[in-house]
Amino acid sequence: MTKLIPASAGLLLIWLLTGCAPTADELWAGRFTKDQKMQVSMTRADKWIQDGKKIPDPELLSQARRELTFLAETFQYQPAKDKLAELELYLKEFAGQKEKLARAAAEKKNLFTAATHFKALLALIPDHAEAKAFMTQNEAEIQKRLLKNLSDGQAALKGKDFATARRCYNRVLSYDPANPEAAEGLKAVKKAEKAASKPEDKETAYKKGLDAYEKKDFLKAYEFFNSIEDSSYKDTTLYMQRVQDKIETLGLDGKDN
Repeated sequence: MTKLIPASAGLLLIWLLTGCAPTADELWAGRFTKDQKMQVSMTRADKWIQDGKKIPDPELLSQARRELTFLAETFQYQPAKDKLAELELYLKEFAGQKEKLARAAAEKKNLFTAATHFKALLALIPDHAEAKAFMTQNEAEIQKRLLKNLSDGQAALKGKDFATARRCYNRVLSYDPANPEAAEGLKAVKKAEKAASKPEDKETAYKKGLDAYEKKDFLKAYEFFNSIEDSSYKDTTLYMQRVQDKIETLGLDGKDN
């Protein structure tokens, strides 16, 4: 009887006989079964969804959608189909919220805030006509306001107006998460704030933040949530994003971005 050689052993045998080392893809293909690889993909997609909802981050959510779509369509993998259906419901609601926020900001002439929401919308719906048109028509002004927020943030930091500096840098990071100048500026703000005062304990600040949020005092709510200095504490990050969206969309900081 002929014995079957495991795939991984077969690759090793080929390597020994031909002197050609197997590629990383060949090693991956030989080491795991199809079911095991699908489970790895599911775990990865789940992680992207969890992280994407926490911030929220449309890019991560889009990655998860692509991964699940591949599993569902290529392998007819039922767990992926089920998870994809759940994700699509969430994305539909998320996209609706972004449309509403973008339109409200655009109506108030807060173009940079509107651009941030429309950009997030395009990450989920690349052919969204309204978002594409807005970004094209306002491209120069968007870039101008991005630079202005960086400049205003730096000036506010020097003047120890930490709340304004933080809002300026966060506004840039909402639009461009990889912006190094805004990231460094925000670090400098947090360092300066920490040196200037001792923050309340996390739970007290969290409860005060929730109370201010419920009373629609969004500026005060942001101050409390930001003072926690721990993005993983309960749902602090999510509330900070919600509050920031409210502040910018409603123009509560008294500026047109």
